[in-house]
Amino acid sequence: MNDNTVQNLNMACAAGVGLGTYVYSNVRGYSFISKHFWIKADKSPSPQDIFEYRQAVQKAIHSEGFDKFGLKILDCSKPEGMRLLQEYEKKCIDSYNEKLNKAKNGFSKYLIKKFDKAKLQRRINYLYLIKEGRNAFAIQRTINDKKYPTIVINMEKFPSAVFHELGHHKNHRKLGNIADSFLYGVLRNKKYMQRSLWGILLVSLFTNKKRNKNPNKTNPLYPVGKFIKDHCALLAGLVCLPLLAEETMASVNGQILGKKYLPKQQLKSMTKIHINSFLSYAKYLGMFCVSMFLANMARDGYIFAISKAQDLKSKYFDSKKFAH
Repeated sequence: MNDNTVQNLNMACAAGVGLGTYVYSNVRGYSFISKHFWIKADKSPSPQDIFEYRQAVQKAIHSEGFDKFGLKILDCSKPEGMRLLQEYEKKCIDSYNEKLNKAKNGFSKYLIKKFDKAKLQRRINYLYLIKEGRNAFAIQRTINDKKYPTIVINMEKFPSAVFHELGHHKNHRKLGNIADSFLYGVLRNKKYMQRSLWGILLVSLFTNKKRNKNPNKTNPLYPVGKFIKDHCALLAGLVCLPLLAEETMASVNGQILGKKYLPKQQLKSMTKIHINSFLSYAKYLGMFCVSMFLANMARDGYIFAISKAQDLKSKYFDSKKFAH
């Protein structure tokens, strides 16, 4: 193999080492944070707690003017809410099966099974968490071509999350349609965040720490890649910052509303949820920064080790080859 081929193979292997390090550190980080720090459902909320939360959130919706925007609570602890969730789950499954049946060749079916099935499973898992009272979320639900702010939650298992989700709607209710769509698309769309993180990772992994000495092989975009590589951890944090800001403001707004309408006992348990929510998202931000740094460190370490091995080979073996 010529030098260019060897160099490209080394670069690909180094990027693979960095990529593996990033994925592994993320998986371990997710597991650790989910186990020790992630928001947990209330421990058997009493009927009095459930009653107080329901009363308080209805007062907040009416007094704060949310009812003018048509805000609704989809409570899946009730038959109607559970039915709507089941209908949505069936709709997702039917949409996947329809797409699979329309695939024209085996390769298309493979791609659908590889990627669309994973998305479907994530949605089903998410719906399961909501039904079990281990999560809740705020959405813009479309009914007859009109969007209504909606909170999807199990009020009998996770009532303390309701004001956080109400805070999400308070974040956006005074904005116009364009601004609202932009903020929901950027601040709460994790696809934007994930694609940006992968972009930063790939650019940094395929960029050398030092510019190529051969002027004919110098990439004119190298300064951009070098900047991304040198600041990859910081850039990863900046990409995650909008999501953290959105979640923090939702908790702050929810806390303000809770102080107005909740009794002290329920307010105390809700405050713990809000603090834990902020710490969870902050730890995820830190996890992505650390993972990005470790990935680049592993990649550069591999390149350094290969470079040293080649120097030793040239010094002690190639110069003595066929010597008599």
